[in-house]
Amino acid sequence: IPKDQHVLRFLRARDFNMDKAREFLCQSLTWRKQHQVDFLLDTWERPQLLQDYYTGGWHHHDRGVDRCC
Repeated sequence: IPKDQHVLRFLRARDFNMDKAREFLCQSLTWRKQHQVDFLLDTWERPQLLQDYYTGGWHHHDRGVDRCC
């Protein structure tokens, strides 16, 4: 169930026309369900390249950048 702020976005996008906003919201929720958008981060695995060279993640602590400046 979308929160009020989420519903307000769809209402604004359709100039507060309730029917059009409801249809747009339903289409959006259907698309999200079909493509499993809400579960992307749960199932995503880092590519091997990131595991090899950026094991700690992206924190702007690249030594190469520090040396060049």
